[in-house]
Amino acid sequence: PLTAIAGYAETLRDSAAEDPSICAKFAETILRNAQHMGTMVEDLLKLSRIESGEFKIVPQPMELGELFDFYCQAALGMANEKKLTFTGRMHNIAHNTLVADSVRMGQVYMNLLSNAVKYTPEGGKVQFEVYEEPAETDGDIRLVSIVRDSGIGMTKEFMGEMYSAFSRAVDTRVNRVRGSGLGLSIVKKIVDLMGGTIEAESKLRQGTTF
Repeated sequence: PLTAIAGYAETLRDSAAEDPSICAKFAETILRNAQHMGTMVEDLLKLSRIESGEFKIVPQPMELGELFDFYCQAALGMANEKKLTFTGRMHNIAHNTLVADSVRMGQVYMNLLSNAVKYTPEGGKVQFEVYEEPAETDGDIRLVSIVRDSGIGMTKEFMGEMYSAFSRAVDTRVNRVRGSGLGLSIVKKIVDLMGGTIEAESKLRQGTTF
């Protein structure tokens, strides 16, 4: 992103007296890359905090339904922009009030949902499902969260390294999508810190389920 920011800023400076519409286009490119750069920096800081041990899980009473609705609305907004069909379903919930870190859960949900939207072509589908299962320990529940898409899918080779930092599939379809390659690494580390597990199924051109 810095290369694009610097390059278009220089071009904008040198062509300031030219067509205003061209200048506006250059400025939009600079803004878009600056936003992308900001996201990359945020992801790097999160990963650094996790690896240094500063990233803490803070369980507090939370309402699961409110959390689910919030990220459904966020995903619906992203999906509408790409002309995707989004559906959210929460079911079999016996305990809506839980003691958990809603901020960290939200970071997991947002990373997975935004990836599902990014890597699903126009006209595709993204689904978000949450349900409860009994846990082996009294006072606990097993919360199952599923993010499913009909997107471009992943190869078995990439799935073997997808949780590594900066991993991005070597694929022209992926290269057109902006990303830091840190999202899944952050998701995996948060899930591990929360004592959970994450699994994925994917087929090329058929979609992915986390």
